[in-house]
Amino acid sequence: MLNLKLQMNFKKKQPKVLPYLIPIIFIGLVILTSFGIHQPTDIDVIFYYNAGYEILHGDGSNVYVSNGGIGWPVTLAFFTDYVGDVIIVSKSIALVTSGLIIFITFFIIRNVLGSISSALIGQAFLAINPFIHLDAIITNNDMLPLLFIFLSAYVLSRKDSTKKYLLIGLFLGISFWFRYQCVFILFGIITYLLISNQTIRFTAKKIILLSALFMLVITPMLLYNYSTHGVLLDIDPSLYLEVYGSETDKKMWGDFFVEKVTTNPGNINLFDKIIFNQQYVDNLFKTNSHIVFNLNSGINNFSPIPIIQFSGIPIFLLTALFLFNLRKSKLEFIIPISVLLISAIILVYYNKLADFYFALFILPIISLGIFSIKRIEPKILPFLVIPVVFFAGLSLVPIFDPINMAAILISLPFLFAIFCTRLIPFLLKKTKSLLIIKKSNSIILAVVLIIIISNIGFSYKLEGMTMYQDYEIGTISDEIRKFFEKKENRINFEINQISQLLSNELNINEKYIMSNTYAIAYNVKSNSIHTSFGENVSSKSIDEFLLRESWSTFDIMYSNHYSIPPDRKNLGHPIPDYLVYIQFQRADETPWIIKALDDSQDSKFEKIYQSDQTKTMVFKINNP
Repeated sequence: MLNLKLQMNFKKKQPKVLPYLIPIIFIGLVILTSFGIHQPTDIDVIFYYNAGYEILHGDGSNVYVSNGGIGWPVTLAFFTDYVGDVIIVSKSIALVTSGLIIFITFFIIRNVLGSISSALIGQAFLAINPFIHLDAIITNNDMLPLLFIFLSAYVLSRKDSTKKYLLIGLFLGISFWFRYQCVFILFGIITYLLISNQTIRFTAKKIILLSALFMLVITPMLLYNYSTHGVLLDIDPSLYLEVYGSETDKKMWGDFFVEKVTTNPGNINLFDKIIFNQQYVDNLFKTNSHIVFNLNSGINNFSPIPIIQFSGIPIFLLTALFLFNLRKSKLEFIIPISVLLISAIILVYYNKLADFYFALFILPIISLGIFSIKRIEPKILPFLVIPVVFFAGLSLVPIFDPINMAAILISLPFLFAIFCTRLIPFLLKKTKSLLIIKKSNSIILAVVLIIIISNIGFSYKLEGMTMYQDYEIGTISDEIRKFFEKKENRINFEINQISQLLSNELNINEKYIMSNTYAIAYNVKSNSIHTSFGENVSSKSIDEFLLRESWSTFDIMYSNHYSIPPDRKNLGHPIPDYLVYIQFQRADETPWIIKALDDSQDSKFEKIYQSDQTKTMVFKINNP
């Protein structure tokens, strides 16, 4: 078998460079793309840097980081104080941490499966993941907390001991400072300990040690939140749900967000509404399931072949079934069939079969997994339990960007490696064809190469879409030609032009720029008032829009959240000196306020920039 041959060669030749080879190639390509090709424009790290700068040097009580702890903003601001460029800081951190994640993955899989070939295949699967590339090169926000989750998974994969749970608690606690999603990894490990075949005494001791050190590590942040904002956890998902949740609940979530940032009430009613809401069911069996299994042929998923619909189902779910070590018993037939029938009846009754058909796949498999827990290999069990608990917890909110679910990648490469090195040989053996069995190595290699090539191609197009707005998919020859063509990011070009123009304005560092981008205010070191140009206004008055008098309360608080400096308390009421509109997509309709300003004869509004390619414009507002 392929697995046996690779292990024999490894032991014979002692190629100790193997665990380092894929991370080194990955880091080299990321350096080339991130620092040599990518032209950063309006990226989120500028928002996090501004929040961190305000915490370190301004008024921390004015800052609200809606989707994480203070760790990432403070880290960016601290290192940028010394380096001077937040883009270089964020890219350097993402480069180092993403390389370490891929390096650690090799040892996690080797510890669990005891196979070098499986470890290499799983490591390669992670290294070619397009969304790991995207965050490492462009967005840079999630690699650092993800590194500590992978470190906790590595410790979990090692020989069992009570003390190792102290390290797991430490790493998850550090991750929590940056992103709160890791708490569901913690719950997954606790669930694993509770169902594992261990004595109550040892289980309780491990859970207490794990939880105690986790709480100890996050306590300084909790104390900071309490002393600054009057709450231990300064977060709730209402802003995210207003932006990404169902249309029918947008007003409710918007009202929760306004109440949160102004009065910081308790969150009990909020979480009741999240859990007991159809949106949660939709997240479980439709929106978030797509991220793993590619249910609707969209590009935003972690499935092995992102461009092929349902490609995650046969690889991940069949591998899970294989690991259950099923036996031919009546119960193993009755249980999943019963779950399938009950699920189908419920979905048909509520007329939701077309929406939640995936439940008919996943629920019977989970029921079989629960029934088969004692037959699953002890080292493998946690890496099956943790992703299920993590997924169920994270599905409190809809996930559209796979990188927000990146912690599930502690298990997906592992499942893919088992699929290639165990399940495929097992299925080929079942054919009882000597010819097919002899060619098993070639078949496995072909599967791995197909997945690697498809992911590399998809990653290239995804980065082209993100960096150059290149949404056209041509022939192979067209794509090769475009690869060698000199490219320029139109948005970056316009932002740089506008930044250069405004940097020559008198006292620009004291002015306020109202815009739909963070980048210009960051470049010229000025203040900013955030606008999406899609605010709900009560009138079409230019002055009322600029002063935000016609905006809804939610839109004002949302603007304050992303402005420089942030104004959580809504005390500033700044008046803009410039208005900058960036047309990010050529198909975007020009906002009414831009049309009104462009048509205005009032000398108070002076157009000082107009792109010759897009509707991007800049107006100087001559305030009295």
